[in-house]
Amino acid sequence: MKKFFAFLLVLIITASASFGVVTAGAVGATTGEVDVVFLVDSSRSMAKSDPDLIRLEAIKLFSDLCSLGSTKIGFVLFGSEIIYSQAPEPINTEDDRTALKKKVDELGELKGTTDIGMAVLHAVDLLTSDDYSGNGKFIVFLSDGKTVITDNDAGRTLDDSRSDLTEGIVNARNAGIPIYTIGLNANGDVDEAELQNISSSTYADSTYMTDSPQALSGILSDIYVRHTGAETAGLDDYTADGEFRDTPFEIKDATVAEANIVIMHSALPNDVKLYDTEGAEVAFDGTSADISWNTGYTLVKVYEPKQGSWKLSVKAPEGTAIDI
Repeated sequence: MKKFFAFLLVLIITASASFGVVTAGAVGATTGEVDVVFLVDSSRSMAKSDPDLIRLEAIKLFSDLCSLGSTKIGFVLFGSEIIYSQAPEPINTEDDRTALKKKVDELGELKGTTDIGMAVLHAVDLLTSDDYSGNGKFIVFLSDGKTVITDNDAGRTLDDSRSDLTEGIVNARNAGIPIYTIGLNANGDVDEAELQNISSSTYADSTYMTDSPQALSGILSDIYVRHTGAETAGLDDYTADGEFRDTPFEIKDATVAEANIVIMHSALPNDVKLYDTEGAEVAFDGTSADISWNTGYTLVKVYEPKQGSWKLSVKAPEGTAIDI
């Protein structure tokens, strides 16, 4: 019998987190195969627009959400020129996932001004090569949306950048590649109109705005389910009192191979526990389940979960806003 992958998103967000379109929780099964390029603004303006490095956390979180063997991930970092470019590579093993996240952690340096047109055209070119002709393809663009060209930018002009942007949008639209835009808005200075133009012109339904890493799980899950057919459902929201709080969830399909529980947080939870359908605590030993702690989120993986009612129990500092 063919095994499917499911994911359950558990979002822990602070009361100050704000974002546009969001999926609070998701449970579903999918066999969808996708090729994605993350287009990441790494110009000097990100020091104010994205001091929490949301742009890099997004790549790592998406790699954790995706099913092994069905996803290729690439990324392009840019300022006034292309800083780093990696064509989509398959995530077939946990080692592949770990290597990708390690590489992303090395790419936090900010350089130059912001040539959005050049970057969009380059990202589209990566996905329109013959190597990526079979799977669903899309781009996730993270930026404040502001193109800045100076006299020192290798002979480039604002008109050059605008021309490249127009060409990139046309090429993406013709190839059926939506460009989902995520506005990085920590300083309240995002150019939302520009980002909306890019997304709507490539038939991406949504432009997202965020000033907090805690929004990422909902944003990325919303994009992910559009291309894989997973179902979404809100589960719970509350303010933590410093004690454990239980959140039940259902594994509805006996053919689920792996369930992912993502807990977004502004600070690490005090503790996380998982209980199976018999009410027994599941050890995070890498056999039945595993847990990884990241800067902006904690990921729980459950392998070959039994069909039925499960429970996640999270202990978070008092006053933490929880949205599941």
